[in-house]
Amino acid sequence: MELHPSEIIFAIVNFLVLLFLLHRFLYKPLLKMMDDRKKSIDEALDSAAAARKEVAETQTVIQAEIAAARAKADELIATAKSGSEKLKEEILVQAKKEAQAITNKAQAEIIREREDAIAALRLEVTGLVMAATRRLLQEAVDENAQNRLFDQYVKNIGQMQ
Repeated sequence: MELHPSEIIFAIVNFLVLLFLLHRFLYKPLLKMMDDRKKSIDEALDSAAAARKEVAETQTVIQAEIAAARAKADELIATAKSGSEKLKEEILVQAKKEAQAITNKAQAEIIREREDAIAALRLEVTGLVMAATRRLLQEAVDENAQNRLFDQYVKNIGQMQ
């Protein structure tokens, strides 16, 4: 087998034509497709990174809002507890005042009834004494003397108290 220069030139021209055709119709579109694919992957990675960053920021905001809500709830609970304690104290103070008022009223009523009973007893004793004195003295003592004895007796009873 001999190599002829025309065959070698024909082979080289065929190779160059094939290389040109491959480069023009296969290699450029393949490179373009690979560049496009690389760009889409880079965009997807950038988008994923941005989404991760946004999720992290959102999660931070949510955690801050949850912490604020918990703090607010704790504050409301503390306020409600202090309010209930104040209300309890106010109710106890009011109940003590009412109990003291009832006790004072009852004591005043007892004192008034005692004084009324003593006054009624004085009148009745005075009336009995007068009746007894009248029977004893019937006509021995005149009316002026009876009034003086009555006044003196009432005065003595008043001093006994």
